[in-house]
Amino acid sequence: MENPPGTESVILRAEEIKQEIRTHEKQIQALKEERRKLKLPKITREEANHLYWEGNLPLALIMEAAGLKNSSKAQKAMIQPKEIAVVCGKCGERAHTIAASRARARELLVESKKKRHRCPECLKEQTEAQMNVFNAIREIRSAQFDRISELKAMPYPEYLKSPHWQTTRKQKLAHAHYSCELCSATNTRLNVHHKHYRTRGHENNRDLIALCEPCHAKFHDKLPGGDA
Repeated sequence: MENPPGTESVILRAEEIKQEIRTHEKQIQALKEERRKLKLPKITREEANHLYWEGNLPLALIMEAAGLKNSSKAQKAMIQPKEIAVVCGKCGERAHTIAASRARARELLVESKKKRHRCPECLKEQTEAQMNVFNAIREIRSAQFDRISELKAMPYPEYLKSPHWQTTRKQKLAHAHYSCELCSATNTRLNVHHKHYRTRGHENNRDLIALCEPCHAKFHDKLPGGDA
C-alpha cells in the first residue's frame, strides 16, 4: 500500500521542528542560569523612585532590584507619589497635582494639554452647575409626572375640554393636514380619536388618528359624537 504524496516530507518537517524546540529549550535554560548568576545591584528607595519616574523600567524589575516582593502593598510602600505640573483648562491657573503612578501622570499631562483638567475651584463650580441642571430637570420631570397623573384622573369629558387636549388636538389635525386619515376627506368636521388610552395626558401623533365624522362613527361602530 502506497503512502499519500508528501507523507515523507511532512514527517521530516515534524522531526526538524522537534529538534528546533529542543535547541530553544536548551538556550532558554542557559539564559535562565545566566540570569540566576547575575547579582542585581541593591537599590535604595530613592533610587527605585528615580528609576520608576524618570526611566522606563518595568516596576516588577525595580521591585526585584530593591529586594522586595512585587505586591500592590509593597509597591505602594516603595513608590512615592509625584507632583505633576498642570494647567486648568477653564481659568488657566497653573498648579501641581499628585500622581500615584506613571499611568496617572500620563493621564494628567494629556488632560492638561487638551485643556480638560480642572483646578479644585473650577471643578467645584462645574460640579455645582451640573447638579443645578440635574435638579432643574428632576423638578421639571416631577411636575410633568404630577400633571400627567392629574390629567389621567380627570373625568374623560372634562379631559377633552382641558388646555392640554385642545393643544394636542390642534397639533394632530395639523399633522394630518386637516384631512381624514382613513378616507382623505377635507373641508369637513374632523375628530381626533385615541387609538389607545395608555398615553393619555402625554399623547403623541402616533397615539391618535384624525377622522371625519362618518369614519369616526365606523371606527367606534356608533353615531358621531365628537373626539374620543
